[in-house]
Amino acid sequence: MRDDPVATVLAFAAAYSAWEARMAESGRAFNNPQRIAEHALILETFCTIKRRAYVDGGGAYSSPPVYATLDAGQIAAVEFVTKSRAHVDTKVLRLLEYRFVVLKKSDGWRIDSMKCRMPPNAEWSNTLIGM
Repeated sequence: MRDDPVATVLAFAAAYSAWEARMAESGRAFNNPQRIAEHALILETFCTIKRRAYVDGGGAYSSPPVYATLDAGQIAAVEFVTKSRAHVDTKVLRLLEYRFVVLKKSDGWRIDSMKCRMPPNAEWSNTLIGM
């Protein structure tokens, strides 16, 4: 799963979308310890280990899930910036693009951060995982 940056991004998107769907179905989801633990496991599985002040401990969810349509067809570009850093650019909606910054660690590729932009604006802005 974490053998290449694109596979990591797609597996993360599927797992996060499934979690968001469960959150939307479960009413008082932010009080549900199981849903909070599931979110932590997704971050632990697919992301670099670091403190994420606004994402750790529950994060945000959308209905429909924010990455629900993210599949191989939405991968716009993959740039290997260095041998251990890649940018996986996606075109999720006509007016929204995400850049997943993915780092190669000892156990495989992990998402380190995310950026977004709205064309025709050429500037990438930092965004939170799950937003």
